[in-house]
Order: sequence, then C-alpha cells, then structure tokens
Amino acid sequence: MRSIKSGLNRRTWEVIALAMVFAIAGAGLVLSYLPSTGNVTAEALSASAENKKQDLLDGLSEGRILYRKTDEIWKGRLGPGPSDLPERLITESWLTQGEGGRLGEVVGISKDDAGNTVIHGHYADGQSTTKYVDANERIVQAVPSDATVEDWLDGVWARVQSGFDQEGESESREIVDGKETIVFEWQRDRDEERPERGRVKKTVQMVIDDPFLARELTYQVDGSGTETLVLDFSVTEYRLLPAGSTLPAAP
Repeated sequence: MRSIKSGLNRRTWEVIALAMVFAIAGAGLVLSYLPSTGNVTAEALSASAENKKQDLLDGLSEGRILYRKTDEIWKGRLGPGPSDLPERLITESWLTQGEGGRLGEVVGISKDDAGNTVIHGHYADGQSTTKYVDANERIVQAVPSDATVEDWLDGVWARVQSGFDQEGESESREIVDGKETIVFEWQRDRDEERPERGRVKKTVQMVIDDPFLARELTYQVDGSGTETLVLDFSVTEYRLLPAGSTLPAAP
C-alpha cells in the first residue's frame, strides 16, 4: 500500500472543510473557498438560519454526531488519488466536536452509483487518512489547525449573509425544490495570461434559511460561448444523529 504524507497551509475554516471531505477529489472544497467579503445579500439571512446553526452547535457540544451527505458529478476529475475514480460520488460523512470546540473525529465514505465503497476517510488528532479502496492506495495528510467547528459553520453561513465579492457577479432569488434560494453567478478567465483558453462559469445556489443545503455548478466556456458542465456538487442532506450514536467502522 502506497502512503503519501504532506502538510497543508490553509485558512482555518478551509482546513476544517478539507478534513470533512478528506481530499476526496477537491469538489467538496469549492463552496468553502468562496470569498465572504462584500454585503450583497445581508438581508437574506433569516433568523431561522441562525437558529439552525445554533442547534447544530448545541448538539455537537453535547457529544452528538453531525451527519452530512453530498452528491457530486465531476467530469475529467482532477486531484489526489487514482485517475479512474467514477464521475459520480455520493459521500456520507460523520463529524464530532472535540476538546475546546475543535474538530474531533470524522469519518467519510464515498460510494459509486452501484453503492460500492470507493473511498474511506478518517480524521482525528490533526491527521487525515484517505483510502482508495480499489487501488489499495492510502494518502495521509497532516491537518494542523486551531480552528473550531463553530469557525467552520460561521464560514458556511456567511456565504449567504455576506455574498461573494466576484467580478461580474450577479445574484437573484429563486424557488428551488420549494425552498427560497439565493443564486450567485459569475465568470472568469481560466488563465488570465491566456484568455484564448476560455472562461469558467460558476453558479452557486444556497437555501436562504438553511445555508448548508447548497449546490454548485461549474462550466467551461469556450471562445464561441459554448458551455460544458464539468462539476455538479450538492449538499443534499444533513442532520444531528440521536444521542448515543456511534461513528461507522471502516469497510
């Protein structure tokens, strides 16, 4: 089994996001990398959203586990791990809060469309271990951080409250699956020094009173304006598990 060790140097709440998805492929990080400056939609954050965040913090501080499920389709997948990972991965993660409100133990399991486990991740004590099951490959990463789980949740919730300071950004409100949603959209050059390589278009949808429920679409735009979808990433479900629940064992 091949083992790779490396250190990471990122902003604190980004580090927590990294630990949650175990560097599976990078897609799960994109929502967390968005800037939070500006004040585009400060009025959009409802009191119920703040209540949801506080409920999560209270439950985690009581020792309960935060369960989260994501669905991603990534064409031409890049990032660590084998190059033949399936385009679609459905990932479940289980997160606990540790001492001083810091990230505790986390387990993540990614499956393909057929329900087969493709990736198993585990984080504890500043170290993230990702196992690619079929390739029998293991990546070990040090993830040093003094950030708390509350820092990370604040970062997620701030996406709606602060908006995104992106050149050419537009924002609107829509009803998506019966929920009031804020939608941000912008484009940028793939390579500022080589504009002929085309542009990247991003659309981010976030439920106004429940910012955890978000979807990001990324398109490559060629010189003729033709758009090709390369990433569809969604947080589809999350909840606090009942008291006494345990983390799943390795497959």
